[in-house]
This record gives sequence, C-alpha cells and structure tokens, in this order.
Amino acid sequence: MILPLIQTASELGLISALTVLALYLSYSMLNVCDLSTDGCFTLGATVGAVVAISGHPYLSIPAAMAAGIASGFVTAFLQTKMGVNSLLSEKESFVAAYSNLVTELQGQHPDALIYVQSILPVTAAYEAKPSAVTTNAHIDEYNQAILEMCGNLGVYYLDVASVFKDETGALFAEASPNDGIHFGRQWYMEWFDYLRSHGVQPDTQE
Repeated sequence: MILPLIQTASELGLISALTVLALYLSYSMLNVCDLSTDGCFTLGATVGAVVAISGHPYLSIPAAMAAGIASGFVTAFLQTKMGVNSLLSEKESFVAAYSNLVTELQGQHPDALIYVQSILPVTAAYEAKPSAVTTNAHIDEYNQAILEMCGNLGVYYLDVASVFKDETGALFAEASPNDGIHFGRQWYMEWFDYLRSHGVQPDTQE
C-alpha cells in the first residue's frame, strides 16, 4: 500500500521538478519573469495526450516537446521584439474595457477592497529604440485615465509607477538592463514592499 504511494509521489515530484527548474532559470539566471513556463508544460502535455490517444504513443513525447518549444519561442518573440507590456489600444477603449472588468468584479464581490495599480514606466533606453511601442508620456496619460476611472468607480488606485521613476520620469536603468521593460527579482521585491505598505485597512476605509 505504501509502495504505490511512494512511486506516485516520486513520479509527480520528478515531473514537477522540470517546471521548477525552468522557473528557476527564468527568475534567477535569466533575470526575467517568464510566466509562460507553466503554459508551455500544459500545452505540451495536452498535445502529447492528443497524439497518444490518436494512436501514436511513440510520437507523443516529441510532439509535446515541439509544442512547448514553439509556445516558448512565440512568448520570447513577443517579449523581446514587440514588448509584452505594450499599450496598443486606444485610451478610450482601454479604459472602457478596464471599467467593465472592475464593474464585473464589484458585482461578483461587493464586499471586496479592489485595488488598481498604475502601469509601470519603461527605461529611457527603451524609449530611444526605433522598435519601441510606447513612451513614458503615453504611459502617464493612461495612468491618469486609470486614476480617473478609479475615482468614478470607487476603487483604490495604487501609484506603483512613482516608486520606479528616476528624475526624468523613466524607469531606473538598473531595474531592467535587458529589455527596458521587465524587472529582475530584486525590483519585484521593491514592488511587493510597496503593495504591502500601501494597502487600506478594512476598519479605516472610507
């Protein structure tokens, strides 16, 4: 009875270890917060299962690996070439969609304290790139719209962007030396510290 449990636990542990290793490489060595790791494994497992069920069990593993690699490549292209945090929609449609989301959350959780965070800045080096898809002036404009939306909907606005701006209003260069958008682990901790210290206590909320 104990042996099957140990075997199952070992199998699951070894499988999960691959995901943990991928996340470790992403966060610690590559210094990039790549949340697509979980999705790559899930997509690969799905493709592998479909191929196996269709009568090709020996091809399931190569197919799963190919699917995971392809999804990771797409994510890498979006992050490094196009900017995953790009602001591509018009301000009015952006605020309208955001308002709909917040309103839906308010309807589902009427007693919840809802916080909306500002959009974070990009580095001056990123702004100078010909391929840059946004600027800090553009981001500031959107943040002002988000602030007004929060006032209209009665939710809390957290100006996280102010913590990460240098004297020019751009993201600190050392916060994102690679692509000018994404943080390393140290700066995510700065973000978490801000959130921990700027929450509203339930008994003091207005």
